[in-house]
Amino acid sequence: MKKSTIRILIIQIALILTISALSGCSNNVGSDDDLQPGSYVIKREKPDIKSEEPVEGTATTFKVNKVFSNNMVLQRDEYIRIYGTAEASDEGKIVTASFKGLHGSATVENGEWIITLGGTLPASKDMGHTLTVSGGDGVSYEFNDVLVGDVFWVVGQSNIQYNLSTMLAEQPDCGVELNKDDAIRVCINNPQSGKFNGSDATTVYNDCMLHTRNTWQKAYNYAKSGSAIGYTFAKNIYDATNGEIPIGIITFECAGAALSAFMPPEVCEEKGIGLTQSTVLGDSTTRWIWNQLMYPFRHMTISGLVWYQGESDCLNHLYPIYAENLAATFEFYRNTINQNYHDFPIFVVEFPSIYTMPAGTIGDWAFLDLGNVRGAISKVALLCDNVFMAAGSDVWKDKTYWNSLHPKCKFEQSKRLSDLALSVLYDKVDIEYNEGPVAVKVKYNKKEVTITYRSVGDGLKAEGDKIIGFQIYTKGMWMDAEDVTIVDKNKIVIKYDYNITGVRYNCLAEDCYPEEVNLSNSSGIPAIAFYDILD
Repeated sequence: MKKSTIRILIIQIALILTISALSGCSNNVGSDDDLQPGSYVIKREKPDIKSEEPVEGTATTFKVNKVFSNNMVLQRDEYIRIYGTAEASDEGKIVTASFKGLHGSATVENGEWIITLGGTLPASKDMGHTLTVSGGDGVSYEFNDVLVGDVFWVVGQSNIQYNLSTMLAEQPDCGVELNKDDAIRVCINNPQSGKFNGSDATTVYNDCMLHTRNTWQKAYNYAKSGSAIGYTFAKNIYDATNGEIPIGIITFECAGAALSAFMPPEVCEEKGIGLTQSTVLGDSTTRWIWNQLMYPFRHMTISGLVWYQGESDCLNHLYPIYAENLAATFEFYRNTINQNYHDFPIFVVEFPSIYTMPAGTIGDWAFLDLGNVRGAISKVALLCDNVFMAAGSDVWKDKTYWNSLHPKCKFEQSKRLSDLALSVLYDKVDIEYNEGPVAVKVKYNKKEVTITYRSVGDGLKAEGDKIIGFQIYTKGMWMDAEDVTIVDKNKIVIKYDYNITGVRYNCLAEDCYPEEVNLSNSSGIPAIAFYDILD
């Protein structure tokens, strides 16, 4: 995103939002029983699919959904589904498909058809393979240079839309390069890339509404205008797997969009969210990103999902419900994406430090109090299995930069995300050492509270003489915790003279590791923000 565009957006947000970075978390969002350990197990099993012999197609008015194009990547070791629509005259007629020796067919029903090919395929970066979809009277579609590898959704607001060209200009020494021979492909979905209507909360698009039929592009030609985090995440994985596994990135991105815009109608209704919701940008349309951008991809199988969102959910009425709503959204995604392995991993970005305007500074300044929502997000890793947090408290420290809402640390954030993926999907490093410590249980005992963590490596440690960054809720207010001790490799105990009814860590907007928060695992990866409070 161009700097001028960001300035306009942030000036609008700054005028709307006036929350103090030191405000307390007074809403009950957790209890002794709420925080439970999650599962690390990635159970990726190939579906058992009966092979099919080729048949003759008979449909003549059918169309293939525009999520399919030249240069696309299909998910390895999973169902391969091809789908689209047809006119009423094709009702009951047959559409067929073939790719790399696999065949499948489907009958048009109620104007739609969906083919599952008769088998799965391993990763392959070989060029020259064509996906063919055929009917009768010689009608067919051909999609060339289709690869087989790992496909990821990359979802968020402006920090996902922040493009690679900007990252390379702002972080010229990051070492990220575009190689024309890399088997990396991108599919960019944002309000500028297609015929979308951000004020329409009810219309559901069956077909992909991107402006071009060439939905997928080679990263070498197209990535600079796409997500910096999306491409760099893909590049890190591709290089770490020696270029043997093609990587496909599908981005769903919109600056300023709150969580409710990404939530399906079913989840909105379950959570009592109407067609609009008050966010940092005022009354905002809900559901529309799922309905219009994401829904057409629901039958395309994937390997995992990257999530960097929540800036627009930092208001006092939104952050306390954020984790529960996000967990419900993730579970809906997993149950709806039409694949064999539904518990695919989700990698979530922890917001880095964000700074208020220094005294004497003149000019634009972007600031939102992200402290509370930063603490809220991590609870989703406990509400859903296979959700992993990319630590952020040490990646951004420039207090003089006017726009730390869009910090110049996308390379570091991408590295944390790809390290998580390499741990849980590619078995490169134990996740215990690659994820920052995540609080999985909080146990209150009057004047004492015990916090249990996962992902501690060889054990928790603190950078410095004493542990800092914890606050406790006692006597109706938040205060810094002074008596904090590591009592086991994965446990912290906090004591005080009065009963403790809440605890939080790294929930002040400007907190930074190791200056204000200093807990980490044995690898030096900072602990993840959290908060918990009793009734």
